[in-house]
Amino acid sequence: MPKPKYSMPAILLSGGKSSRMGADKNLLDYGKGAQWQVMHSRLSRQFGQVWISCRQDQTRIFEGIENLIIDPWDGIGPMAGIAGSMQRLRTASAFFVSCDLPFYDDALPEALITANDEQFIACCAKAPGAGHPEPLIAVWNENALPHLLSAIETKEYSLQKVLKANPHKTVEVAHRLIFNANTNEEYLKAKKM
Repeated sequence: MPKPKYSMPAILLSGGKSSRMGADKNLLDYGKGAQWQVMHSRLSRQFGQVWISCRQDQTRIFEGIENLIIDPWDGIGPMAGIAGSMQRLRTASAFFVSCDLPFYDDALPEALITANDEQFIACCAKAPGAGHPEPLIAVWNENALPHLLSAIETKEYSLQKVLKANPHKTVEVAHRLIFNANTNEEYLKAKKM
């Protein structure tokens, strides 16, 4: 078995409720099988450890996967997946990526990991001309955890606010690479693309 390219863990963020989509985005098929399986397989080729962050009621989807991290907070969005994973893994840095990227490319983690600086809380992907970084396609560093836990304690569940309040880095990547399908219309558009 070849040595993994990256020693830091990768966490596939799969805990969303997919309310705008109307169907679980983990199970969408863009032509290569269930999206979570496609993403898990891609990450497993590059990372020695791949974890799936999900809600308790989703565990049946990931039957057979040992590396599950159950969100320790309900109803607070992706902050639960990031903070919960960081608490569980206690690692200096981890690559986080949402499950709903139909055009995910192996160049994404490479760009972010190369540019990451552990003095910052995170290194996030950003599309050209975008007003904000993508916190769900990012390397998060351990010094972010106190800020995330503080935000949870004060019920401020916006990852964008945490990023704005703390030094972080961004890496510009092609918009297509970080396109995520949140609605059925976007899903059908991605399938055509």
